[in-house]
Amino acid sequence: MKPRHSRSKPADLAAEKLEAAFPSARYFQVHFEYLHETIAELKQQIETANRQIAELQRRLPEAEAKQRMELDGKAASAFTTQDWCL
Repeated sequence: MKPRHSRSKPADLAAEKLEAAFPSARYFQVHFEYLHETIAELKQQIETANRQIAELQRRLPEAEAKQRMELDGKAASAFTTQDWCL
């Protein structure tokens, strides 16, 4: 019995070897889906952080003014007119 020869061309054999050497298309699909989900989660976290920063920046002048008033009140009460005796 004679051995059967493959009807594949040498170029087809080279392509098959290349396909065997690289991951399948499904691997890349899963990988890119994971990246897409991760990027979406990171964008959401950035948006949340930006809203929190905006809120803190809005409240900062109020907090600074309140702190200044408290410090001014403490400084004024630290020295009374009785301390200014000559």
